Amino acid sequence: AESKVGDILVAQGNSAEAIRYERSSLADFAAIAAANVNDARSRRELAVAEQRLGDALWQHGDRSEALSLRRKALTICEDLSAADPENAQAQFDLAVALRNLSDTLAASHDLSGAVDNFRRAVGLVSGISAQEPANMNRQAQLAEGLISFGDLLDRAGRIQEAAQETSRGLAIQSTLADSSGASLDEKLAYINSLLTCTPASLRNPSAALRVAQQASSLSPNNPDVLDTIAAAHFALGNAAAAVLAEEAALASEKALGPQGSAGTGQIELNLKKYRRAASKAAKP
Repeated sequence: AESKVGDILVAQGNSAEAIRYERSSLADFAAIAAANVNDARSRRELAVAEQRLGDALWQHGDRSEALSLRRKALTICEDLSAADPENAQAQFDLAVALRNLSDTLAASHDLSGAVDNFRRAVGLVSGISAQEPANMNRQAQLAEGLISFGDLLDRAGRIQEAAQETSRGLAIQSTLADSSGASLDEKLAYINSLLTCTPASLRNPSAALRVAQQASSLSPNNPDVLDTIAAAHFALGNAAAAVLAEEAALASEKALGPQGSAGTGQIELNLKKYRRAASKAAKP
């Protein structure tokens, strides 16, 4: 319960108060793990608690302790993975811990260390997904990881490697989005990647618009889909069409009431940007 309260406070941006709850939670989980030294679940919960306190500390600006906690969590996950190498969840937990550490190192301007840890994470998820080829969720996780890894490599100036990893991720997302049973989330993930992935040379707004229009036929008046249609039009240089789609997205979002309120602000910001561009394009 303490941990959940801490998570909510982090989401609200109240890191100072979140730290208090997360520290108390971590102390409890540490005591449980100490009393059950051979219990894998207790140690896993301890690693998760360390990650959560690290998140709160990072948000609060305490980078040093946040990095230390993420290293501690990684050590636990490495031990659990080594103790049960056939346990897919343990392998995935290790991949998550590696990626979290990579994100922290990247934000601390240690791109070399970030790349090394992210590469290990991708290798683990790739192995897990290969063992579960019918698990579409694992495939989606691998694709997202590859595209994020491509972004990190691009930031590190390793453009050729970045293009290779991003291309692998896009290929998986394309297969998932084009499958007969594709979910809306899978289509939206592919559309977003086609519009924002790095290197930028791999972006394809025309393909993004095509997939977004397919998604619209599956979920008419869905604000997320309409928002991506607008983004695709804008990327293609058609600001007027982007305005129309974003206006429809805003109307649909507002029609959802409290359920849709979280995305209203961003849609309104996008609409202002598109309207400015359309106004400039209309001037002689």
